[in-house]
Amino acid sequence: MKYPDYVTTKRGQIVFRFLSNLSDHYNKNTFWIKSQYTLYIKKFKNIPEVYLIHSFQDYLMNELEWLPTIKKVAEYMQSRHDFKMHWHSVPLDQTYCEHCRTDSEGKEGGFREVYFYGFRQTLQRKAEAHYKGACTCDLASKKTHQSYLEIMDWMRAQDNFAEIHCSYYDADQDRIVTAQEQSQHHWQKKINDGIIRYGDPEFGEDEGLHYPCWDHPLWISVFGAMMCERYGFTMPPEIEQKYQKSRQDINGYTAGRNIQKRQRIQTKIDEDPRKYQKPVSLADAFGAGQANEHAEQATNERRNRVQAHIVENMVYVPSDTRH
Repeated sequence: MKYPDYVTTKRGQIVFRFLSNLSDHYNKNTFWIKSQYTLYIKKFKNIPEVYLIHSFQDYLMNELEWLPTIKKVAEYMQSRHDFKMHWHSVPLDQTYCEHCRTDSEGKEGGFREVYFYGFRQTLQRKAEAHYKGACTCDLASKKTHQSYLEIMDWMRAQDNFAEIHCSYYDADQDRIVTAQEQSQHHWQKKINDGIIRYGDPEFGEDEGLHYPCWDHPLWISVFGAMMCERYGFTMPPEIEQKYQKSRQDINGYTAGRNIQKRQRIQTKIDEDPRKYQKPVSLADAFGAGQANEHAEQATNERRNRVQAHIVENMVYVPSDTRH
């Protein structure tokens, strides 16, 4: 296909071919293609080119019924199950940094978690606080939110001796270390509750690290898997089995309660001495519906009498009678 001079990129060629198909189908001229071309380039500048090809082809084969506006094409594309919402706001050649991204591609994120434990002036006592601030990477710095550094400075102004931490990416663990788990106060609470313990050298553990107390019921509760993911622990097989069993028990208990509830409702209905009556309309409640029914019945009876009278007085004329 020969492209005009204003089509200079591969993305432009994809858009131009789509518009050419529309113009051929609906008898539009080249001026219409050129006017629509700039709008499509601007609207779909963040969509990957391969995705544009497939989605445009699917639209032409399965959705095309009349000449669409660019709004209709965009709505169709966004309704596809494989469309990613970050294409609206994140340029294709930019990603969030490892410290603030929340997906594997680096297209979602932009915030750093901040933890504070110290004297809070609003409460007039020591307490915890959790905040989120915009990261300082190139993509996240475009956000209008306060940066996490500004939030940490504001926290230090409240209490110079407070525990203040921010989340960061640890390459050795290949995960983001949350701000809360860096706090000594947070771990001490878990140790006091018997959920976490310090390492025991007799078992070849590091005294400076924290280890889970697997006999605590929290690890086999619904929060067990979430806690393991958050702190980087791996459930032993026997704990995993107990955790799965507790999940099944909870699901079975919920299903059993729903069945019992339906049975109780049905029992109450069966034991109700009042007989079921069909709901009536407002007109029937005030007698208007019954009056209309009587009037219709009288009309039908009158019509039947008239038809009977006509039949009785009809004169039979043989078919071979000549006039």
